[in-house]
Amino acid sequence: MQISSTQTFVNASKELDEICKWLGKIGIGFSSTRVGKYKEIFAVLAEAQLANNLDAYSKAYSPMEFINAIMERAQLARIYHGLGGLDEPKLIERIKKALRGHALFVMDNDNRSGRDFSLELDVAAKFARSGYEIDFGHDADVKGTRDGLCIFVECKRLKSENKIRENIKQGLKQLKNRYKSADDPAASRGLLALSIGKVVNPEFGFMIGRDSIEIGQKCQRHADVFLSKYSRYWLYEGIDQRSLGVAMLMDTPGKTTDRDLPFSLHEVVISNIVGRTSTNYAQLIEIGKAFEPTR
Repeated sequence: MQISSTQTFVNASKELDEICKWLGKIGIGFSSTRVGKYKEIFAVLAEAQLANNLDAYSKAYSPMEFINAIMERAQLARIYHGLGGLDEPKLIERIKKALRGHALFVMDNDNRSGRDFSLELDVAAKFARSGYEIDFGHDADVKGTRDGLCIFVECKRLKSENKIRENIKQGLKQLKNRYKSADDPAASRGLLALSIGKVVNPEFGFMIGRDSIEIGQKCQRHADVFLSKYSRYWLYEGIDQRSLGVAMLMDTPGKTTDRDLPFSLHEVVISNIVGRTSTNYAQLIEIGKAFEPTR
């Protein structure tokens, strides 16, 4: 499943202005955060595109600053379109935490940074768009309910290969604990969400292809390699069958051969834990619809 953002810089800048107005409306001062930097960069990009002089932007910022801003803006847009209609104190607290951190992701520290919370909000936004009621006050990274089913999601932003096994095991253990403490353990299900872009594309290089479909296929191959190396950590006998699957999220900059402007690509691949003949597999398919592209 694939979501790509190929807006013009002018339209993307307008959308970012809309997002910033929303942040201000719910009482979040964004100008001193990394979002303020992205707003500044996109204003320059939009002006350069209107003047048909995109080379001019290279004088103001480095290529990495622009690529970083393009990727981060796309995630902000997904969060906004999923959660922008909500005005809950616990959500606002999470958004404030999500805006922390250096504007450049490569300069962010290794502790729990704002981007960890951004990942959680990105996933929560997907479920909110699919009609789930999100409990932002729960200890789980994401807790959503719909039609009597409670879904827990634990999110891990993988940053280095040597901690992948540890992150996966920790996430699955957290899910099992969520079921135990749930109001109705029998009606609880779980999903592990792994952000794999940092480990499969550590240099943040461009995915290049004829079109976004071909680029998406390249991302799929990266996910397949990841699966072949690490799926043994969630496919083992005795795993709690309420943990339905693993969603691998890959964000990468892309370029098509006929369009020089960079864009963001957001690819999601879901691997099942439960057997394909089980009733839980049907639930995984239904829950997985939350990750389908909507825009």
